[in-house]
Amino acid sequence: MNKLKFNFNFKNNLNWKIKDANLEIQRKNWALYKVSFFSALIFLVVLSPFYVFIYITQNNINLDFYLQNINILSEHLNVPNNFQIIGLLWMSVGFIVLSLILILFLKPFVTMKNRTENMRLIYVMTLTGSFTLSLLLGALSQYNYSQFEEFFKYEALTTADTKVEWIKFISSYFTKNWNDKIDIYNWQSNTIVWWSMFMQLMVVFGITITVQNKIFSKKDNQGIERYITYTLRSKNISANKTLKSFLRIFRVSEKTMSGWLIIVAIFAILPQLIFTILLTVPTTNINSVLNWTYKINYLLQDYSTSPAINEAYNNLMNGTNNGSFFIVNSLPIIMTGVTISSTFFFVSALIRGNNSSDSIFAAQYFVLFLGLITLTSFSAYTKIEINKIAELWNSDNTASSWSNYLNVIQEGIKDDWKSIITLYPLNGIQGKFKLEWLSTNSTIAETIIELSFIIATFAIVGYESFKIKNNKLIN
Repeated sequence: MNKLKFNFNFKNNLNWKIKDANLEIQRKNWALYKVSFFSALIFLVVLSPFYVFIYITQNNINLDFYLQNINILSEHLNVPNNFQIIGLLWMSVGFIVLSLILILFLKPFVTMKNRTENMRLIYVMTLTGSFTLSLLLGALSQYNYSQFEEFFKYEALTTADTKVEWIKFISSYFTKNWNDKIDIYNWQSNTIVWWSMFMQLMVVFGITITVQNKIFSKKDNQGIERYITYTLRSKNISANKTLKSFLRIFRVSEKTMSGWLIIVAIFAILPQLIFTILLTVPTTNINSVLNWTYKINYLLQDYSTSPAINEAYNNLMNGTNNGSFFIVNSLPIIMTGVTISSTFFFVSALIRGNNSSDSIFAAQYFVLFLGLITLTSFSAYTKIEINKIAELWNSDNTASSWSNYLNVIQEGIKDDWKSIITLYPLNGIQGKFKLEWLSTNSTIAETIIELSFIIATFAIVGYESFKIKNNKLIN
């Protein structure tokens, strides 16, 4: 019986050699290895804070104690478990290794036999996805660790006798280690984690653009640029000097289309960026009302007076489901970072004027469009939710007002009140307050304008790209 033979052979298909009889090919081989080396080096440098984080998780006895008692804690509190901290960390390490392997195979893959444009596109997409997942999973692990650290500080600083029995030995252990300064690691807060990932993503997307330029570089007047030559040589247009001059300035090319996409991206991203900054600054009313709505009530479940606190909280919320803190607070930051990073391809095309593959231009176009739509939609949801919560806090109904809720908490936790307001400043929300953003109706109007502008601009650019690809003039 004949055995099946696989034609693919790494030795025969992957081209690792540098030297070549053709000096131009040899120069390109060196250039690809240089891109591979410096991309790996920059990626590893960008991950420097992550190495510190790995060390902390492996040497923090407070974290070990917390994870040993996670079953008890999770029965009563919504706290991160072992997988959410350690599991995600090692998954991130796995994608880091995969990313480095893919970078190592850049030159052999690009110069391999029988390669196609689709294969190269899959390689770039896989590399970008691996980069992104390594950072995202690492950030999620750090975010969950920051929640543990927040819980650790809360338990160490709150020592009232009204604590329930199941938490007392944990709280005592944390308080002792806090006072003795044993393994007190001040890691990044949950918002700083996302801003750090934001910066890392921008660098990583810069790396992928460099890789794309090396893989998909092509000669002038190919791809979407060929339409320009046809347009400017048209007899009808040549006869009209004014129109010809206009087309030379505002001609439909990869460079000018990238410029338009950058303009619409700035228009859509800037309001969301300002909002996410307000969302994360500790001294804003937005930040305070989120902390006291989403965090405090869940932390205070370790007090014997928690039933009364829960009742006051439910009266304040008036039965409203206020959603997830992660979605309202963290997701807008993540989406802002990813969307800004996805504009780098078009910034590169605008500044350097490099002619990319039609496929890669279309892929980046779709990614940016999807990112802007998602960012605008999620930000609108967050703004509306926060406005809804602020209206509940500012209610004139005494039984369901902020004052009743805060009074019940203060009476229920006794001397720990000072520690709580130190950890989570009220910043003026104990009285009538205004948010540092637009009202609900204004937010809806803002969102409609932004979405309309995004869809209209991308429709025009997409239509022009289609004409360019088919090398036609549509009258």
